[in-house]
Amino acid sequence: MGLFLPTYFSPISQYSAIINSKEVTFEVEDNYQKQTYRNRCYIYGPNGKQLLNIPIKHLDSSTRKKTKDTLVDSKHPWQSQHLKSIQTAYRNSPFFEFYEDDLLPLFTKKYKFLVDVNIDSFLFLMDALQLSSNYSKT
Repeated sequence: MGLFLPTYFSPISQYSAIINSKEVTFEVEDNYQKQTYRNRCYIYGPNGKQLLNIPIKHLDSSTRKKTKDTLVDSKHPWQSQHLKSIQTAYRNSPFFEFYEDDLLPLFTKKYKFLVDVNIDSFLFLMDALQLSSNYSKT
């Protein structure tokens, strides 16, 4: 069994471990940590490495919050910015047109919880890789 953190467009090393696991279980009961891949990923654009960061709503900094309870800050237009960045970086790549329509729901759906964004990005990538997308949560 593989225990993984739900991350936003996870690094390829995580997908390598997922492929080698019999089961995929996402740890959502742990405490959310800042500065991790949970709310960020990197792409390579025309100007090099670019950070895509999902803004998080911090209600009370004195208490720890669970990963499953982490809220996306919907006041920021992060979805349109991320979509434009991905399109700029990869529009001329081979086969991008085959995946673009499947990517759009990630950037148009209104999300409340970060874990939902991360699970949806996992499902998109598993479908693109033609792998089984069965998973469970802790």
